[in-house]
Amino acid sequence: MAQLKGFVTHIIYRNNGNGYTVFELNTGDEITCVGTFQSLEEGEILELEGDFTEHAVYGSQFKVSSFKFSSPEDAAGMERYLGSGAIKGVGASLAARIVKRFGADTFRIIEEEPERLAEIKGISERKAMDIASQMEEKHEMREAMVYLQKYGISNTLAVRIYETYGSRLYRVLEENPYQLADDIDGIGFRKADELAARIGIHTDSDFRIRAEFCIHYCRRPEKGTCICRAAFLIRRAAALLNLPQEAIADQLPNLSMDKKWSSRKTARIRSVMRFRIITQSLPARGCWWN
Repeated sequence: MAQLKGFVTHIIYRNNGNGYTVFELNTGDEITCVGTFQSLEEGEILELEGDFTEHAVYGSQFKVSSFKFSSPEDAAGMERYLGSGAIKGVGASLAARIVKRFGADTFRIIEEEPERLAEIKGISERKAMDIASQMEEKHEMREAMVYLQKYGISNTLAVRIYETYGSRLYRVLEENPYQLADDIDGIGFRKADELAARIGIHTDSDFRIRAEFCIHYCRRPEKGTCICRAAFLIRRAAALLNLPQEAIADQLPNLSMDKKWSSRKTARIRSVMRFRIITQSLPARGCWWN
């Protein structure tokens, strides 16, 4: 796998729907690169990993498998980035004035003392705060991409996760990665379970058990209203999750509290609590699982 580092000189093509981007990267030579990016602007500095491929029509291209954004290390790089259009309201002329004023300290000023940008003619206090806000948002997005890639999440999926949760993604993934299966199309229990294992979620996690129930049994609209005994669900879920049946049984009351299931005591049995589980918000046709 090859590595490249350089700055983006030209965006050739971008699909805003899935983030697929074709761009030119200056590494000393101009190299055409292709990959999936949540956002990418001319002037940004990238560290890339990937492989060179030969396109039948467009020739040599570098196919990006992972990437990392880098901050400009000198005044020239800062001016190039700010003047690229990456920050709305800042063009080449204004970028040159900002960097001339603050030099290599420019990015620190924007991050820590953004009000000082108003010292420059043409920048009001409101505009100074807007510039700082845009820089912070881009920084958060980049940090999120790095965090998600750490767990082996593809660029395409990382984009969708970030667009769904924004800065909340850290809490969602670290507390309950199974939430992704509910919120993001194309992510099922298996993929969420693999991600949870990488993050370090225990296999007997309450969230894991409840997610398995909801994904395999709640999502059955073609079945209509489904009624089944708790014993059946417990056996089935224990086998699928490779957990003892006691761990599964403990979660039935929680499922009822989540309002994803309703439960009824079986009238004929008083000494041992058993349930008939009825899925909610489903069509009126009925089915019975034993």
